[in-house]
Amino acid sequence: LLASRAAEMEDNAVEASLCYQQMQAYPRTAFAGLKGQLVHARANNDPDRAYLLARQAYERYPGRPGVAETLMHLHLARQEWHAALNLLPEVQARSEWPAAKTRLLKGRILTQSSREALKAGRREEALQEAVGALEASPELPDAWECKAASLLANQHADKAAATLARGYRKTRQDQLLLAVPALFQSQPAPVFHRVAVRMA
Repeated sequence: LLASRAAEMEDNAVEASLCYQQMQAYPRTAFAGLKGQLVHARANNDPDRAYLLARQAYERYPGRPGVAETLMHLHLARQEWHAALNLLPEVQARSEWPAAKTRLLKGRILTQSSREALKAGRREEALQEAVGALEASPELPDAWECKAASLLANQHADKAAATLARGYRKTRQDQLLLAVPALFQSQPAPVFHRVAVRMA
């Protein structure tokens, strides 16, 4: 452990990594060694190795502080939305996050999942994810926009317009006004007019 700290102070990444590997052979320093390797992998922009090490840490030491949170953030970086969501309740419990922070993060994750599903043509899934995002975080304008886009993709133009209008009244974010031409420009003129009236 002391040798690894000395190597870190000297910016000797190779020696520090070797020390961290050796530390894993001893029960008292195994977690510190694994954590040190994980920190090095992230610092060296090696996301695949960081992910594997984070999974090892979670499997071996699930109750240690920061382990679940680190793995969750790496799932997010890999766009593994539901794997991250599965860890969110545990992260909240272990990190003592306020409930509002957890709901906001859940909303953002589901919004990203909705966008990805819509881009891939999975329209029903996109709509379900957007609905879940709004249930978690109704203050997110992105979630309202995703729900409107998903409804439009499912041939529900009037419902999409109503969703944008409700979202704007809820959030008062200009983003939702700007979404109108982007989403409805290919719709017939009467539909576009109804949307504009709703948003007024």
